[in-house]
Amino acid sequence: MWAHYRIDWLKRFLILKNGVPSAATFYRLFRALDPKQVEAFFRRWVGQIVPAVAPAGQIVDGKTLRGLADGNRRAAHIVRACSQ
Repeated sequence: MWAHYRIDWLKRFLILKNGVPSAATFYRLFRALDPKQVEAFFRRWVGQIVPAVAPAGQIVDGKTLRGLADGNRRAAHIVRACSQ
């Protein structure tokens, strides 16, 4: 639904000749990826970002607790910081 709603924005970055791919297409794509290679790439990418947002030896992690928000309240967030 998100991609259908923002298709004009996505077309700035992707060629979507046949529209937004189906869930089955994404499934086939992710099944074709090697998890170890994805992990290695992700670790390299995060390694480039983390030094820019946290001092050396410091790790910051955040989570949003699902199912706690309602119409009047926002979801709860947990932030964790570790220093080595």
